[in-house]
Order: sequence, then C-alpha cells, then structure tokens
Amino acid sequence: SGVYVVSAEAKQELDKATWELHNMCLEAVDRVVHDEELLELFQVPHRLRRAILSSWEARQPDLIGRFDLLFDGSGPAKMLEYNADTPTLLLESALVQGQWLQDRQSSLSFCSQFNNIDQALIRDWPTFLKRSSKTSDPSPKVFFAAQRASLEERCNIDYLASAARRAGISTELVEIEDVVFAEDGRLRHAPSGETIDAMWKLYPYEWLAEEDLGAALELDTGCVWAEAPWKSILANKSILALLWQMFPEHPNLLPAFFTVEEAEAYQQA
Repeated sequence: SGVYVVSAEAKQELDKATWELHNMCLEAVDRVVHDEELLELFQVPHRLRRAILSSWEARQPDLIGRFDLLFDGSGPAKMLEYNADTPTLLLESALVQGQWLQDRQSSLSFCSQFNNIDQALIRDWPTFLKRSSKTSDPSPKVFFAAQRASLEERCNIDYLASAARRAGISTELVEIEDVVFAEDGRLRHAPSGETIDAMWKLYPYEWLAEEDLGAALELDTGCVWAEAPWKSILANKSILALLWQMFPEHPNLLPAFFTVEEAEAYQQA
C-alpha cells in the first residue's frame, strides 16, 4: 500500500500554517458576533445568535477542530475549510495512522507518527471541562451524542468518549434523538431521565436551530455545549470570504468572495 512521507520541515510548516489560520479565524469570529450585517450575511439562524455571542464573550474554550488544507510540499498550505463544529476523521487520524505505522515499522523505521491527537485529547479533556463547567462540579459526566442512523458518527464519538474516560472523566453515549429540552428548562436524556450538564454533540448547530431541541439554545440551561456555539461561525463557509477580506493575498488563503461580481472583478484585475 502507498504512504505519504512528510519531512520534519514540512510538518513544521503545516503546524505554523494551522496556528496562524486558527488565530486569523478567531479574529473573524470576533468581528462576526458583534456585527448584525455579518450575521445576516452568514445566514446564522436567529435562534442560535444568543448562544454564539454568550459563549464567545464567556471565552468558552474549544477542544478540537479539523482544518482541510491543500498541500503538496511545493508551496504554502491553502485553507479549504475549517470543520470546527463537527470534526470527524478522529479515529483515523488519532489511532489508525499510528497502528498502521506500527504494523509496518520494519519498512518505515525512519518514520514517526505525524500527530499526537490521542495524547493531546487525554491531556486536555480535564482542563477543557473544568474551564467550561457551569455547575459546582468541575468534572460533570459528559454525554456524547450523535445521530442514531450514522455509523461513522458513532465511531467518532465512541473514540472521543474513550479518550475522555482515559482522562478520568465519566461518560455516557446517547443518541441525539433522545436528548430533550424538559419543562424545567434543563436538557435531559429521555430514556433515563438524567439531567445533562455537559454534552459533546456530533450534530451541526444549524440543524439544532431548526428543531425542538434548538429552543434550549435561546436560554441558559446550565449545560455545557461542546463544541462551543461560537465555533459554528468557523464552520460556516462564509468565513472563507471574510478571511480573504480581512487578510487579502495571505499565502495560506485561496481567493473567496461573497458575490459573483466580487469574484469576477478579482479575476479581471
């Protein structure tokens, strides 16, 4: 089977580009959450806006996100998107790559694992939860929720929950269809009746905003939503056009525009 071998220098370049893009994205989020015109341009559901702003102003931390980059080693990495709300490929990136390398160590003894996602998650889960918690318990049970019918999503939350357990955190795997906004203003797991104080969901905020559960986004339910609601701005494809406006000709960006007219004017310039 084939394999990509990335030099130490190229990995450093990718790390640098990722951190720089992430910081640029945070600047863009700060602009969007305080600008009604941009919220309209991004088509952010009204039901979601309070949660976005409050989570951003509270500096609710983020745990994980996935940049999709174009990179062939001959020039700067280019950002295609930032899957910051519902990042998948966790299992493949964190464990499968390392296991594959271990199985072929005899022929690839000069290589090491490209990333340390698994170790970083185990290290960072407790701090993330402590900084995010809205209750007196700095480490509440975390409910991991995904769609009932999606095997891929189940695999991703199974892995993420396993990392949390290895960090000493109590977890529960549930289906998003079984999470309800109860009459007492709290989130609950309907089959067990348990109150949910922290939930990592592999389910887009834009979909939640259109459903009954989305009503909980308009109120303070005492639940930690993860990833944080403000990260839905990063996952919005409009972020690409805003970044190009804010950082024109940046080497890690591709030209992106809000309108066809803007794109045509750029091509003709």
